Amino acid sequence: MTGIECALFGTLTKDADARTGKSGKPFALLNLLVGDGDTRQFVSAIVFGDAAGNVGTLEKGRRVYLEGKIEISEWTDREGNTKHGLKVASFHAVEVSKIGRRRDRKPADKPSAAATARRNDFHSDPIGF
Repeated sequence: MTGIECALFGTLTKDADARTGKSGKPFALLNLLVGDGDTRQFVSAIVFGDAAGNVGTLEKGRRVYLEGKIEISEWTDREGNTKHGLKVASFHAVEVSKIGRRRDRKPADKPSAAATARRNDFHSDPIGF
């Protein structure tokens, strides 16, 4: 697939559609709304590999960040009109709430006793912080 590299944030306009290809590899189909106001654009995305597992079960309204190749698509609607849109092929996609500090913590990520002691020392500061 040719196209322009892109990175975007979008909101799912319907539940993600997780599937498995003929080769047995997972992929997910997403429909996203990107932008605000007059700059809003609907984007269709297909997400491959491990990233498909990251977003394949997300529900309508969830925010997604993805990177991939974007291109203009063309199709004919039921009335015979030619329509245009954007589509993205992605190998990197993640729910926005999983980015950076917001990602799920594993039980092993609990702070150490030393870190807890430092935090407690900080909170007992007489200045009142």
